[in-house]
Amino acid sequence: MRVFTIVFIVILLVSNILTLTSGVFNAMLSSGFAGLTGIQTLAEKRSKSVKEISSKIVKRTIKTSKRSLVSLPLEAIPYLGVATLLTMTALELKTACDNINDIDSMNDEMGYGEVEVEDELDIRVICNPDIPSLDSLINDLKN
Repeated sequence: MRVFTIVFIVILLVSNILTLTSGVFNAMLSSGFAGLTGIQTLAEKRSKSVKEISSKIVKRTIKTSKRSLVSLPLEAIPYLGVATLLTMTALELKTACDNINDIDSMNDEMGYGEVEVEDELDIRVICNPDIPSLDSLINDLKN
């Protein structure tokens, strides 16, 4: 009985150390726990979130690349080229905004917060403008 207790304590100590130091071991325990209990763990939620957002960003990037290639011949046509160029630029900005918003939401879910931007122009200002409410616009007009 004493040998069993010592072996059990050693196993518990080793598993605790591995849980704290090894991401692979921790993920294995987490998925095993989820499989036994049916409860979705934080690691699974994060993994699912990262996969979904990464998939969105990849699909969006492929779509933008295809649009850019298709628009090249149209950009060479006089007059129509300017309209095409402006439209494509607007679509690319929309895609960039969607990517940044997805990355920000993923970082929020992971608990990291917003990514710091070292550039003077943070595109988030363009992507998420402060739109005043109708009441504040009416009050401003009255004043």
